[in-house]
Amino acid sequence: MSEMPTHEAEDVRQPWGRVTKWLEQHTPDVFAELGDPGSPTALSGTEDRMSLKLPREMWQWLLSNDVGAGRKPDAHSCLVALGCGGDGTVRRP
Repeated sequence: MSEMPTHEAEDVRQPWGRVTKWLEQHTPDVFAELGDPGSPTALSGTEDRMSLKLPREMWQWLLSNDVGAGRKPDAHSCLVALGCGGDGTVRRP
């Protein structure tokens, strides 16, 4: 996979930085739920397990905050918990 030029990568990090700053100021409880920066090794492993390549923008976002890493989501917090399959199907509970 080719590397994303730095100026394009910044396009993801800068807006996400504004979002996290707003969250920190206005909803500290939500801000506290953001994960620490993600690990390139973990992201590569995720790609391998899923047999796909994540877009560079997703890498940049997850390297900023690995949202929800290491915790089980509640039933309303993500598509995976809501039954969306990796194959594009939706499974109803």
